[in-house]
Amino acid sequence: MGVLNYLLAGVLGYLMLIGLKDKEPPNVSIKFPKNGYEFRSLKQISVLATDNKGIKSVTYVIDNEVYHIEDSQNPMKNIWNPCKLSPGKHTLMVEVSDFAKLQSQSEIIEFYISDDLKADCNGDCDGKATIDKCNVCSGGNTGHVENSDIDCNGDCFGGAIIDECEICSGGNTNKVKNADLDCTGTCFGNAFLDECGVCSGGNTGHVENSDRDCNGDCFGEAIVDECGVCSGGNTNKIKNVDLDCSNTCFGSAFLDECGVCSGGNTEHIENSDKDCNGDCFGSAFLDECNVCAEGKTKHVENSDKDCNGDCFGSAFLDECDVCSGGNTEHIKNSDKDCNGDCFGSATIDPCGGCTGGDTGIEHNQSKIDYNKKSYTCGDMMFLIEMYKLKYPNNTCSTLDVPGSREDLSACVGEYLKLGETRWDSKGRLTQYILSDSNIKGIYPEDASYATRLNYLDISKNQFWGKFPESLCDIHNKGTLRISGNNFCPPYPDCFNNNAILMIDLEDMSKTAICK
Repeated sequence: MGVLNYLLAGVLGYLMLIGLKDKEPPNVSIKFPKNGYEFRSLKQISVLATDNKGIKSVTYVIDNEVYHIEDSQNPMKNIWNPCKLSPGKHTLMVEVSDFAKLQSQSEIIEFYISDDLKADCNGDCDGKATIDKCNVCSGGNTGHVENSDIDCNGDCFGGAIIDECEICSGGNTNKVKNADLDCTGTCFGNAFLDECGVCSGGNTGHVENSDRDCNGDCFGEAIVDECGVCSGGNTNKIKNVDLDCSNTCFGSAFLDECGVCSGGNTEHIENSDKDCNGDCFGSAFLDECNVCAEGKTKHVENSDKDCNGDCFGSAFLDECDVCSGGNTEHIKNSDKDCNGDCFGSATIDPCGGCTGGDTGIEHNQSKIDYNKKSYTCGDMMFLIEMYKLKYPNNTCSTLDVPGSREDLSACVGEYLKLGETRWDSKGRLTQYILSDSNIKGIYPEDASYATRLNYLDISKNQFWGKFPESLCDIHNKGTLRISGNNFCPPYPDCFNNNAILMIDLEDMSKTAICK
């Protein structure tokens, strides 16, 4: 029963017995940790406290200093963080107080903080917070999104922004904000100020320099009279109505829809000054897709091309922003990894599981389910290699890896029969005993996948060839038994402080097989 439950029960008892004098002190004992326990992960301290009228508070004393005073409003579980203690030995004592102010204390126990117990950058035991590219602690319990302090130019805490034309500008970009706007305020538009200072071309509907009169004066009043003479305005010429526009009096020449003198003696084809949009002296033209574009058309030049540059093509930008389909020969979303991330680094491990990248699963660490338990792929690959050495011609030895996960799962029971294994709660192999199993061959390279293995007994077999460096990792973590094999020297220095192993290696050198 937890401390807080006793607190609640004690309050009820206190209300029922109020007015009665309490002479009986409370009792308290430490249920967890036991004396000499080593914290390798975040586990909660457990205390059993009882009193005839209820517990008022529990005081936790670590290393002779008050660590926390617990009551119904301040549970220990919100305070306890072994990652904040230094590695090594510590002491714990618990004091309890009832509502009559009577006190008792537990025995003093010793506990240890493992060197392997680590806190993330947020101070959380076994937390997932990491330092991002801007040196900010992100993810985990931080509430900060990874790399969210990077601007559009890729600069940490930079001042670059996306302007109105969707261009990354300012900051360290060397680009002026909205520099791609034309005089109409259109992004990447073709409009410009003509010689009369009027915004023309592009989407303006205004013909360049159309505000000049026949005398070349901006906003002038001079006109071509019926005889084809520029008159009025600043010309100092009087209009001659007796001449047609071709300078022929009473001639048949006339002004067409574009105001151009045509017919008669002009040799000018009527309305030949219209563009493809029907605009006189307009700037519209047929683009590469034979579509009338620009000018007053409101159609952007070559906008009928797909992302591959094909007129009226079917190519498109896929989810990874890659031009696909149509004539590209690029398969839609083929740049996604097995986790569905564009240009991601996730790959299929030897057991057919998607690992690495943004999967949250280490490479080669997917799970294989068997008999209501899960086993890690890398560790299982180690067992498979040992099985192949023992039973080279069995069906489960010739299984393709990676292959069908169903086929692999069907053989897990066979792999587990060879030797004695022990697994942790995450499906990682921690102990493997294969002594005197009549296994012959070179120690498997896939043994390096078993990164949590801290007890290995392969003694009294016939392993030969180059001594595997991975055995040093196991020796440094725990216990290694290798006597009675034929590993070839030189042997690594990691065993220099272990007399038994050095004797085993000395004996082994006499029977070593090095081919």
